[in-house]
Amino acid sequence: MYKFLIRIIIPVFILAGCAGSDEKNKADEAVLLKHEIIEELLDNPGLDSYFYIDIFPQRKPLVIVSNGLFQAEPGLTKFGRPVIVLDDKRLVDPGKPYLDIISLNIEDNLAEVRFSYPPEGIVGTLLFQVTGEKLNLIGQSIIER
Repeated sequence: MYKFLIRIIIPVFILAGCAGSDEKNKADEAVLLKHEIIEELLDNPGLDSYFYIDIFPQRKPLVIVSNGLFQAEPGLTKFGRPVIVLDDKRLVDPGKPYLDIISLNIEDNLAEVRFSYPPEGIVGTLLFQVTGEKLNLIGQSIIER
């Protein structure tokens, strides 16, 4: 009986552990991909012209409202300073400008981030093709309202 249990139960636990490991790896990959998408957004030259940090130095450090769409990861910087990531607009100090992440979707080999920057009245979308671990910007729209 003991040998039967060892032959049946242990492999089941091992297989269950491997399945959980695959799910964790996929979740970790999604977190890293979202972090890379936000980095690409912050580095996008089309957005830089709207920050006016030379005129409005109080816009540093940049505040991002994630709306729970991605986790705050160390290493996000803008204007040579770490970015502040808040989950909710209500946490932003009154009068402090912020970059609002409206949506962040990854499906198959496409990723899309929609955002707004209320101080300048802009809304935008960046569309990426995801190839393995590489992002390729394939479309963007930044519009002033």
